[in-house]
Amino acid sequence: MAEWKNRYGERNNVVHNIWGHSDDHPDLAIRIAAKDFAEVWKATSAAGDVLALHKSMDVVAELWRVCEAWRIEDLEDVEARLDSYEVRIAQLWQRLFTQQYEVMVPNMTGPAPLSDMPTPDSPTPE
Repeated sequence: MAEWKNRYGERNNVVHNIWGHSDDHPDLAIRIAAKDFAEVWKATSAAGDVLALHKSMDVVAELWRVCEAWRIEDLEDVEARLDSYEVRIAQLWQRLFTQQYEVMVPNMTGPAPLSDMPTPDSPTPE
């Protein structure tokens, strides 16, 4: 489970942030944390006039300090790890539903016997 927690954190780091590119560095992907980018929204939306809006651009000019540059190969490595993680999660669910079904269902729905459970071919109640 510890490895899964690490993969989930890695996934969140990729998915829940903002990505861009730079013409000056076409072989890199630029990442900024969403919380850092939110400072742009905060600064620009608080501007009450054109002068204040112009001054808020100082926040934008400083964003580069909190950006990260990722090599495409690094992103491909993350993708491979996350793909492997997804396969392992699917295998876990398959095992749970095929090998542990009789244990799981009573624990989720109460102590009903399996023979009383509806099946896909059961008639629809009227």
